[in-house]
Amino acid sequence: MDGLWARKDGGNGLVDEQGLRAPLSGGLGWESRMRSRWNDWLRKLDVYPKTVEDVRLRSVTGGIIALFSYICIGILVVSEFLRWLQPQLHSNVLVDARSILDTEPITVDLGIDLLAVGCDEFSLDALTANGAQLPNSVVELRKRPLDASGQPVIFPRGAFGRSRLRNERGGVAPAPQALTEDPPNTQQLEGRVSQEVRAQLKQYREEAIAFRDRLAALNKTGVAYCGSCYGAVPQTDQVGEANQITSGVCCNTCDEIRVLYEERNWAFDQVLRTAEQCAEKRYLTLLHEAGRVQSGGCRVSARLQLPRVAGNFHFAPGKGHTHRMGHHVHSVDDQLLHRTYNFSHRIRHLRFGPLFPHQQNPLDGAMRILEQPPPGSPFGNMVLYYCKLIPTTYRRDRQRGDALRSMEYAAADLTQSSEQDRVGITHSTGALPGIFFFYEPQPLQIAYFEGRMYGLLHFIVQLCAIVGGVFTVSSMIDRFVFGAGTFIRAQKRRLGKLG
Repeated sequence: MDGLWARKDGGNGLVDEQGLRAPLSGGLGWESRMRSRWNDWLRKLDVYPKTVEDVRLRSVTGGIIALFSYICIGILVVSEFLRWLQPQLHSNVLVDARSILDTEPITVDLGIDLLAVGCDEFSLDALTANGAQLPNSVVELRKRPLDASGQPVIFPRGAFGRSRLRNERGGVAPAPQALTEDPPNTQQLEGRVSQEVRAQLKQYREEAIAFRDRLAALNKTGVAYCGSCYGAVPQTDQVGEANQITSGVCCNTCDEIRVLYEERNWAFDQVLRTAEQCAEKRYLTLLHEAGRVQSGGCRVSARLQLPRVAGNFHFAPGKGHTHRMGHHVHSVDDQLLHRTYNFSHRIRHLRFGPLFPHQQNPLDGAMRILEQPPPGSPFGNMVLYYCKLIPTTYRRDRQRGDALRSMEYAAADLTQSSEQDRVGITHSTGALPGIFFFYEPQPLQIAYFEGRMYGLLHFIVQLCAIVGGVFTVSSMIDRFVFGAGTFIRAQKRRLGKLG
C-alpha cells in the first residue's frame, strides 16, 4: 500500500515497503542501536582484558625484564632479517638422463706434491676400465722440484728450463758415472742394507769387471765388438769372430738396446737385468740406491681430458706404454732398476670439472705419509683412491641463467704393497707402485641453485613468532619473580619481621 508505514524494532523507527527508514523524533535511531550491538559483540571477543590505570601495579623488576625482552626481540628480528636477505644453497637429486648421449669429456684438474719421488722418475697415464691406454689425455703437465722439507726449489732464472730443453732435444746429457778401478767396499753398507743386497752388489760388480776385461781383450786383438740387440732387430745365422752374432746392427751399449725396445713398444726390464752391455749400469745403480740420501720430491700440476666412462689415471715409476699383449706396463729407466719408491704425497686439489661456489672436494688437502721401503725391496707401496663421480649443475637463480655443469665426487682410499697382484696395471716384478685414482660416473645428478630460504609471508610469520615467544617467556618470568616477592613479603609480615 502506497504511503503505508509500519513500525519496526519496538518503535525506534518506521520502515516503508521500499525499505526506507524514517527516524521518530525523540527516540534512539536504528543505525545507532545496530552499532551499539556490533560493539557489544566485539567486546565479548576481546581476549585481552584491560584494567584501570589506577589499579595497575608496576615494579622495577618488571621494567628490567621488559628492557631485556625489547633488546632480545631487536637482536632476533635483525638476525632473522639478515638471514632472510642472504641467499641459501638449495639442491635437488635427479636422474641424469642426458649422460647416456653426452660425449663431452671430463676435465680433471689435479695438484699434488710427491714428497719422495723426483720429477724425472715417474709418468702420468690414463686408462679405461678394460686397461686400454688413453693417448693425449694429459693436456697439461707441469713439474717443479721440491726440497727435503717439501718446499719448491728456487733455481737461477732460466737455468732449470734450459737444461731440461737441452736434454729433451738430444743435446748434451749428463755423463754416466764410470766404474772405478777400485769400487767402494760393499762392507761399508753393512747395517744399512740386507745381506741379499750386498751379495747382489758383489755379483753385479764381478759381471761389470768381466765385461770390461772382455772389451779390453778384443781391442788388443783388433776385433770390433758387436753386441746383440736381443731380438730387437732381425738376426742372421752368420757367426763372426769371437762368437758374435751379426745382424747388420750392433748394440754395444745399454742405451742402444733400450732405444730399439722402445721403438718396438717392448718391455725393457728383463733385458736390462740380463744384458751384458748393462752390467756396469746394474752395479752402479744398485750401489747408488743402497747409499742414496733423500733429496726431495716434485710438485705436479696436471689437467686431463677423460671420456665419460669408468677408468683411472695414475702416477707410476718409469714410462707407461701398451704391451704387445694388450696390457699397460711401465718401463723403468735403467738408472732406476733397483729403486725402491716411496709415494708419500699431499693432494693440494682434485676437481672433476670447473669449480663452482660452495663446492667441497673430499680429497683437497689430503696427505698420506708411507713408510720408506728398505733398499732392494720390491718397489714399494701403491695408494688407491676410488672416486664416485656425480654430475652437478649450479645456477644462481632457479628460473633464470645458464647452469654451470661440473662434477662432485665421493672418495675412499686404500694402501697396499706393490707385491700384491692387481688387474690392469702389471710389471715384471708384480703390481706397480704409485698413486692410482679410479673414477666412475654415476647415473644421478645434483642440481644446485641459490635463493631465499622462504618468502615474505613466511618471514612475517617468523617475526610474529619471535615477538610473541619473547613476550610470553618474559611474562612467565615476571609472574614468577613477582609471585616469589609477594610470597616472601607475606611470610615476613606473618612473622612480624617486615619493617
